[in-house]
Amino acid sequence: MTSELLAYCATPSRLAHLTDEIIDYVLYRVERLPLHPFPILPRRLYEDGPIGRERTMKVCLRLVDHCDALLLFGVSEGTMREVTRAIYRGKPIALIDGFDPERETFYEKLKAKFNNPLDKFEWVSRDDPEKVKRLLSTA
Repeated sequence: MTSELLAYCATPSRLAHLTDEIIDYVLYRVERLPLHPFPILPRRLYEDGPIGRERTMKVCLRLVDHCDALLLFGVSEGTMREVTRAIYRGKPIALIDGFDPERETFYEKLKAKFNNPLDKFEWVSRDDPEKVKRLLSTA
């Protein structure tokens, strides 16, 4: 039975090819309602189009505000902004390992800029959705 809690799926654009897999993971394994920005904000109109990167990020941050929790599937400048916003808003956060093989490299490059936001969290294996559910249980 899927919870009515809405989970924002923070995903680097380099992992766009995994969007459906991530949505299915959240819905069927974590049993939360996934809100993934890629299907609802077409890149050709938003990030790469007339709306542009900065306005797209503002929309994404507003979506984070409306969700009950945030699930992080990889590290990028955009996902670091989303995580920082979720922390500021007091949202439950789960870092899901197993989707982004480059997450450590990207985090090393970005962590100082964002004041090390992931250091207080533990990455959870994608094969342990029960642990993810427990981390989100405060939502």
